[in-house]
Formats: sequence, C-alpha cells, structure tokens
Amino acid sequence: MNIKVKTKHTPGPWYLLEKVMFRYSVWANTPRGSEIIAETGEFSDANARLIVAAPELLEVIKNYLRHFDGTDTSAEVKAWLDAEGIPAMRTVIAKAEGGD
Repeated sequence: MNIKVKTKHTPGPWYLLEKVMFRYSVWANTPRGSEIIAETGEFSDANARLIVAAPELLEVIKNYLRHFDGTDTSAEVKAWLDAEGIPAMRTVIAKAEGGD
C-alpha cells in the first residue's frame, strides 16, 4: 500500500530530457503544466538518472520503513517484501542506475 502525503518537493514522477551537448533537463508535470525542475552539467547522465529516480526512491524507502515500525509480524513483513518491497526496490535501483 502506498501512502500519499503532501511533500515540499515537486511530486514525481520526474522525467529526463537530453539536451544538446550531453546536458540534461529534469522535468515534471505540475498543476501549471510541464516544468523543468533541475538541470545537470555536461556528461552527467548518471547524476541525471539519480535525480529523476529520487521521488520513487523516497517512496520505496518510506513504504519499506512503514513495514518495520513494529506493528507487523514477521510473516506480514515477508509477504510484503516478496510481493511489493523487493520488486519495487529493484525497479527503482535499476532506474537510478540506468538499467532496465
């Protein structure tokens, strides 16, 4: 289960747009439309991927910690990890590292 809370940062998902000369813009859909929220320097594709994955990384970590707050039994935690936690972690790590 994903918990939706108000954040101080621009909510994800964030997207990557390659610009001329290997510079990247990170943009998001906001109530005002598509907006650039960050730009990276030359040859920083790894940094840009990590920036784009940041909202999802934060959400996965929050969900993971929620399951270790002392209220779940070991069986419930294992079931969540197998069904949602580990797949979500692998997906967002791959996104941050430029994998599939």
